[in-house]
Amino acid sequence: YLLVQSPVPIVIAIDDIDELLRSPQLAWDFFDLLQSWHEEAKQTTLWKKLRLVIVHSLEMTLLSNVNQSLFNLGFLIELPQW
Repeated sequence: YLLVQSPVPIVIAIDDIDELLRSPQLAWDFFDLLQSWHEEAKQTTLWKKLRLVIVHSLEMTLLSNVNQSLFNLGFLIELPQW
């Protein structure tokens, strides 16, 4: 509904995604959902209006399987130490 109604791209920003890792099954399900949105955007013009920004500060050891990881999509921006 939102993608259809919006004349401009919609950005969903998720900060502290690390917190989700406290529940591994929930994390996998959520990351699968985000990955499905990313895949849909490759094939459907409407979904190309969706942008995802995910911020994490911890090493994502739960997501060590590169073939299933959400973090093998898009591009990584590493910030320097403060």
